[in-house]
Amino acid sequence: MEEHINQSNSNYDCLHHLIQISPDEFFDWKITISFYSALHCIKAMLAKRGNKVVSHEEIENLISHRRNPQKSPVTSTCWEHYRFLQNTSEASRYNGFKDRSTWIEHQKKELDKCLVSLEYIRKYVHHKHKVPVLKEQPK
Repeated sequence: MEEHINQSNSNYDCLHHLIQISPDEFFDWKITISFYSALHCIKAMLAKRGNKVVSHEEIENLISHRRNPQKSPVTSTCWEHYRFLQNTSEASRYNGFKDRSTWIEHQKKELDKCLVSLEYIRKYVHHKHKVPVLKEQPK
């Protein structure tokens, strides 16, 4: 569990460092980092419950509300935030190469949503599952 908490916080710190030093660029990386910070929050929560997961598919099998909502250890809202981050991360890496300027404007807006989703997951895992992932945001 501890290694996932550390990785989540390292990703979180990197994300906020990039936001601070490059506010108008690297949106694909900021979005991707936000997803991986959330992923490690979820992995820490699952590890605390005794589930060691390696792949995205294993995580989805355990937390998906599409497959088995009664057995998911997370709320449907947490699941929706996680899926949004995963989908947006994939889109930021694989789409948008034809009209780059429009895509960058779109990603700026998506990053704002990703930050909301990441904070939701961090607070949810910290408070609901008692996994100590919250720390002060870097200055």
